[in-house]
Amino acid sequence: MRFLFKRLLHFPTSRFGLVAAFAAIVGICVIRYSLEHRNYTMQDSVLGPFLHNTEFEKTNTNHEMQFSEDGSHVAYSIPVGDKEKLVVDGTVGTQQYDWIEDIVFRPHSSEVAHFAVNITGKEAYGVRTQTFFVLDGKTVGGPYAESGELHFTSDGKHLVYYAVLPGAISADEQKGQIVIDGKAGTPFDELGQLYAFINSGALNNIRGITLSPDGRHFGFSVRRGGQWIVDVDGRDGKEYDDIKNRAVAIGDYGRFINNNVHFGLNLGLEDNALVSYETAPIFGQDDSDRTGYIAKKGSKWVVVVDGQEGTEYDEVFGPVSPLLGLSRGHVAYCASRDGKFVVVIDGQEIVGYDSIGRKSGFTFSPDDEHVAFAAAKAGKWFVVLDGKPLGPYDGLKMEGAGGDRWGPWGNDDYGKDLVFNADGKLAYFAQKGEKFFAVVDGLPGKNYDGAAQLTFSRDGHRLAYIAIDNNQEFVVVDGQEGPRYEGIVRGSLLFSSNGKHFAYAALRGKNQLEVIDGMEVGNFYQQPSAYSNFHKIQPSIFSKDGKHVGYLVNEDGKKEWVIDGVKGSPYDDILDFQFSPDGKHFSCAAETNGVWRVIIDGKLGPSLNRILTGPTFHSDGTLVCLGVRVNNLVRVTGKP
Repeated sequence: MRFLFKRLLHFPTSRFGLVAAFAAIVGICVIRYSLEHRNYTMQDSVLGPFLHNTEFEKTNTNHEMQFSEDGSHVAYSIPVGDKEKLVVDGTVGTQQYDWIEDIVFRPHSSEVAHFAVNITGKEAYGVRTQTFFVLDGKTVGGPYAESGELHFTSDGKHLVYYAVLPGAISADEQKGQIVIDGKAGTPFDELGQLYAFINSGALNNIRGITLSPDGRHFGFSVRRGGQWIVDVDGRDGKEYDDIKNRAVAIGDYGRFINNNVHFGLNLGLEDNALVSYETAPIFGQDDSDRTGYIAKKGSKWVVVVDGQEGTEYDEVFGPVSPLLGLSRGHVAYCASRDGKFVVVIDGQEIVGYDSIGRKSGFTFSPDDEHVAFAAAKAGKWFVVLDGKPLGPYDGLKMEGAGGDRWGPWGNDDYGKDLVFNADGKLAYFAQKGEKFFAVVDGLPGKNYDGAAQLTFSRDGHRLAYIAIDNNQEFVVVDGQEGPRYEGIVRGSLLFSSNGKHFAYAALRGKNQLEVIDGMEVGNFYQQPSAYSNFHKIQPSIFSKDGKHVGYLVNEDGKKEWVIDGVKGSPYDDILDFQFSPDGKHFSCAAETNGVWRVIIDGKLGPSLNRILTGPTFHSDGTLVCLGVRVNNLVRVTGKP
């Protein structure tokens, strides 16, 4: 009880009420007891020598360590004289090659796949090589002149990659094949690829094979002779004169590229811009069994969805999602006919707009009953919901005044400007004059100088966002304004899984604090500058059951966790702070004076010199972490 009243004195008495504060503290006491009195048994096992060469990795980007999906296994290549060998869990392979590429673990397995490359001679344009596909130490594919794009499906049952046949005279005359589960497909002349440009136009990524969001399906486009074909899961579609493949930089800057040629939109590109790219086909946003792409027939363009062609147009814009939108029951895209811009949804044309918002594109409600997009007309903006316009507005923005000054840290809806909740209600930020306001289910909210980060709770019943007024920032939850601060950390605003609680990080002067359910908790933490990108408090995490909340703080050069308002011990560093899937435990990796330990519910595990993965909770509650002790690879396992 003495602890209860001591903690109560640290909570401000605000309009949220003393009763709410009292209830929150009671919950903290109960939670603290439940987390600190659960036992995990931890043990470590030496898998073998740790031979990874960090300097070798720095100069050879293909030789970074690769980890299995569950964090239990690691693979990498090491130099052996002028050759390379593969090392898996400390065991050195028997085969050596001139170099090794594309190391990948099969999902749900310790099996490793990679390409092996040997130099066979020199040519005018460089060296002549042979590549082989190696699976679990056995060569099962090749020799090829070149290979790449190695992918497993998410269930681990299927494997796909491309290979260039031997005997090519130059890169422009290569014949290729897509190899699926060890079987080579019909040779092609060109693989439809996506060229992503960053850093003042430098070629950064080339991608030809696309996986569905859930990883169950794959697709690609190829040219044979003068005709293009889209293949999904090894099944060829119809022949067309061209297929669109494009790239776009995330945010407000980017170049759209079609077959490596700029075509009509050049917004410039910031250095180090993130790049999102898709090659044909694209997969449904909520149903990866659906596929779509844009194809050319003579001088016309059509959208092909699940093998069925739509109406022909002079131009169809895309296919970068979300400009081509595909869900369980809807198809949406933009096209032009006779110089007029057309929006097409489920075959029905919507005319009268000049363009749509390229950032938001088409947004579908979770129940797939509604489709929304932002559209411009005569200098004004509208939100079009199920074909009906809402507006006009002077602008539609995700971020208002203040930009991303305090962030970002991400959550699922951070960065979207049209957001549906679970019940199909639409929310967005609109602008009239110099003011911004939230529109929820068609109803405008209060005007502010700026607004940011629309966030629905998972059940869709609660809505929160950041508002800016008179150079102060605060969080609005369910229409109620919270305390005002000099800043709210972008990306830190989130709800618990059950929607009962919310949290965010705020700034006051040079201090940063955590706010949970509208109440300031814990102490204030000094940071170098109110405008610094270095945040003293890392964003909160809630347990899956919503009963616990935790975050990390940096204070006096040390890191500490805070769980339900109670501080842990100080460490030099803390990584991978998390709750278990059932919400009953927490874990992290912590370091003091160069010694790392896995920690479960405050209990210290074996000492390590380096942490490689995790700690990671598995579905059965087992926790696994890979690390290094002296020169040995060590696996730490915790069991309840």
